[in-house]
Parts: sequence; C-alpha cells; structure tokens
Amino acid sequence: MDIIRKCARLMTIFIINRNRRRAARTRVEAFLHKLLKTEYYHCGLVYKRIYDTNVKANKKYHLISLGQDCFVRMTCTFWGLKPRKAEGEHTMPFDIAIHPLNTILKLLQTQFQDYFKSIEYCFTGQYWKNPVLNIQWIHDKENNKKEFIEKYKQRIQAFNDAIQDDIPCLFFVYQDTKPKAENVNQLYKVLSQLCRHKKFKLIYMIFNHLPPQRLNKQIAVYSAIYPEGYVHMDKYTKYTTQGLSFELPVVGFIRNQIEQLIS
Repeated sequence: MDIIRKCARLMTIFIINRNRRRAARTRVEAFLHKLLKTEYYHCGLVYKRIYDTNVKANKKYHLISLGQDCFVRMTCTFWGLKPRKAEGEHTMPFDIAIHPLNTILKLLQTQFQDYFKSIEYCFTGQYWKNPVLNIQWIHDKENNKKEFIEKYKQRIQAFNDAIQDDIPCLFFVYQDTKPKAENVNQLYKVLSQLCRHKKFKLIYMIFNHLPPQRLNKQIAVYSAIYPEGYVHMDKYTKYTTQGLSFELPVVGFIRNQIEQLIS
C-alpha cells in the first residue's frame, strides 16, 4: 500500500494546485488499487455495499455522540449510519473533540456551564483546550477565540434542538480507559431526564477493558479489543481485513440498536 501511495505522489507531483494535486492523487491511488486487486480495493467493495445498505435503511432518528472523542461521529458517518455534514447534518459539541465522561456528565447537568470559562489555545499542538474540564478540541486549529466560541455555541444549540424535539435519540458514548459503573449509570439517568418526553437509547462501548459490573440493564453494552495498529481516522487501516473485522461488528451492533429504537 505504501508503494501505491508513493507511486501516486510521483505521478501527480507536476500538478501545481494543491487541491487538484490531492484529488488527482486520490484518483490515481484508486485506479492502482483496482488494477492490482489489492486488499484495500476488495475491502472498499465491502464498505460500499454496507454503506449503501445503511443509507437506504435510514429512518428518522438522531444519532448523538457523547464522546469520548471523534470515533463515534466519524465511524457512524463513515458507515452511513449518520448523515454527513454536507448532507445537512449539524455538528454537535462532542462530535470531534476529547471529553472525559465525568466532564460530559457535568456539562449535561449544568447545561454547558463554564464550557468556555477556562479555554486557552495550545500553541504546541495548535488546538483549543480547557485544562480545568480536561477538554481538547484537537480538530479546531484556528487561533481565533471569538470564532471558536461562536462555532461551539451553535453546536451546543444543535445538541439542545435534537434533545428537545420529538425525534427518537440514540446516544453513543465509548471509552478506552478503565470504566466506572456509577458514571455510566449516572449518564443514563441524566439522559432519562433530558428525554423524558420521547424515546431514546444509550449505547456504551468499552474498548481494551472489560465492561463494568452493575450497569443499568437498559444500557446497550458492547466491548472489544482494538486490533494492533488500528487508527479510526485512517482509511488505510479501515480498508484492511483487520480493520473490517473490528468495525463491521461495531456497525452491526449500532444498526441493531437503531432498529430497536425506531421499531
């Protein structure tokens, strides 16, 4: 795969415009994978078939990420379980940032009080953070505080709008750190209060650890071990037999929970 990427770069290096060069490189890579019938190509066919099935099966529901990072939003969008931003889906506050579960609980209980109070720009990593709440907005690179705050006010409003309407909600939170049952159960209790006027479900996924004991039986629990070298943001690890073997059961579990929610 590295050889194909290098070949694609060499074949498109003469294109001056960066965006056109990147688009051309992607097309050349796709052509070479198809020509050589690589693992990436065959896994891509599997992905396309399942993505199309999920999109066609979609009915009206909100799939809302509660962190801990961008895995939830990216995975659900990637597999067609959640519409893309270009299709009109609004980004919400927990979609593409790192929020520990105890912070998520505090924010939901206080209606995002103090969310912006201690924010600062990390010049080393070039992203915004809140060291008091231990939040890292790693995808927000622009050092403009006013624009950053306004953008996240809109994302909080999108979250509140989804909570307040009558469309069923599937909340999805995952952890890859040692879990505490009391935090997960408290999250379910808070969501029960927020969604007392409509149907909702909570998916709790735990990776690389056993699920905690004494969880509320209404919480849908899924656990798994990360494959070696797996990176959820990298399509080159997704389009492998190992990547598919990890993500397909995750996607199937989410699909099943969606069907239960809207049935």
